[in-house]
Amino acid sequence: MTRIFALSLVPVLTLLTTCSAFETTIGGVYLDLSLSGNVQSNGTSIDVENTLGVKGDTTVGGFLRMDGEKHHLWFRYMSMDYRGDTNLAVPIQFQGQLFIANTRVTSAFEYDHFELQYHYDLFNRARFSISPLFKVDLYDAKVQIQDSTNNLNERYSQNIPVPTLGLNVRFDPNEYFHLYGQVNGIAYDDNSFVEYQAVLGVTPLQYISLEVGYLKRSIKYDDTSDIIDIEEDGWFAGVAFTYAF
Repeated sequence: MTRIFALSLVPVLTLLTTCSAFETTIGGVYLDLSLSGNVQSNGTSIDVENTLGVKGDTTVGGFLRMDGEKHHLWFRYMSMDYRGDTNLAVPIQFQGQLFIANTRVTSAFEYDHFELQYHYDLFNRARFSISPLFKVDLYDAKVQIQDSTNNLNERYSQNIPVPTLGLNVRFDPNEYFHLYGQVNGIAYDDNSFVEYQAVLGVTPLQYISLEVGYLKRSIKYDDTSDIIDIEEDGWFAGVAFTYAF
C-alpha cells in the first residue's frame, strides 16, 4: 500500500515543483454516510443493512491539497465504523461458522480509507475548467460478526487498492463561490468501483473556504469465496485553509 502511494507521488510532486507558484491547502471534513449492500466470506451472502441491522455512521476526516497552475494533487484520509445489533431473522454463515436464526448478533464493518488524486486542467477558461484525473483509493477493511450467546466471533479483513480514472469539472462564478463535480471509476472481471461527488463552496475570506457536498460510491470486490459488494452515500461539510507560495 505504501509503495503504491510513493510511486504515485513522485511524478506529480516533480511537476508541482516546476510551477512558478502553487498553493497548499489543509482542511477537515465531517461526513454523514449510510451503508448498504452485501458481504460474503466463506459462507452465505449477507445483507449488511437488512440482515445485520448495520446503521449509518458519522466521522471526521482530513485532507491536504497542492495546486500548481494546471496541476492538482489531493491526499485525503477518513475512517468509518458502521455497527449493527439485531436478532437474526434468518440463519447466516460467515467464515465457515453458522449463526442460527432468532439469536442476537452484533456486527461491525470498519475501514481506513486513504485517497490520492491527481488531476490536470485540460481546459480552463472563463472560470470554467475540465480536468481528467487519476485516483488511487486504498481500503483497509474489516468485517466482524459476533454471537455472544453461542460464543461465536468471526472476522474477515482485506486490503483493497483501487486505481481509477475520471473527470473533474469546476465552475467559479465569482471570487466567493465555486461549484465542482467529479466522477471516477474502474471495472474489470467481476470487480468494479464507481464514485460521484458534487460540491458547493464559499470563500468568505481570502484564505478560508467552506464546502458542503454529496458523495456516493459503490465497490464490488470478488475474490471467489470472499465478496464485498457495498454502496455508501451521504452528505459532507468541510473547512479549508490555503497558503499561497
